[in-house]
Amino acid sequence: MAQWHPDAERDAADVVDYYDAQRAGLGALFLTALFSTEATVDAAPAASAIVFPPDVRRAIVQRPFGAYGVYYRMAQAGQVTIVAVLQMQRDPGWIRQVATGR
Repeated sequence: MAQWHPDAERDAADVVDYYDAQRAGLGALFLTALFSTEATVDAAPAASAIVFPPDVRRAIVQRPFGAYGVYYRMAQAGQVTIVAVLQMQRDPGWIRQVATGR
């Protein structure tokens, strides 16, 4: 199972809060999609491309939440650490800074 950086946990909680403010229960649907994405990453961590060298990869959260990416690092032994959950439509420089700086 993936480890979560505390900042990534806060990212996810912020997204859940945002969606719950839009419509009750939508945050729970986001979490379901997020955890499904996490399970996919756990099963095949090398399947996602490196988006920020040398080691930050991104998996896209399942629809209808595909605007969000799960950014993670994979250790030698295949252990995954999720470092960020971010909306991919934001400034790419900011995303790089957040994803690589954690």
